[in-house]
Amino acid sequence: MYDRLFTFWSRYISKATLFRVMFNLLPMYRRSCGRITFVSEDIHIVKIKIPLTDKNRNYVGSMFGGSLFSAIDPIYMI
Repeated sequence: MYDRLFTFWSRYISKATLFRVMFNLLPMYRRSCGRITFVSEDIHIVKIKIPLTDKNRNYVGSMFGGSLFSAIDPIYMI
């Protein structure tokens, strides 16, 4: 599904913008409250913002490590 959407929209939108928008729609980003805020044109620099909320806070009040991992891990695969 994502492959077809990517090939269709890549004719009209730059790859960097398309990566940012499509990654922000993924459930792992929506559930951990993470957002991709910036993607460079060559896709070498990606900035991610994860605010500390009740969804990703652990027992001691710091950020749950799984939220960090789920926001950063798919970037390296691209």
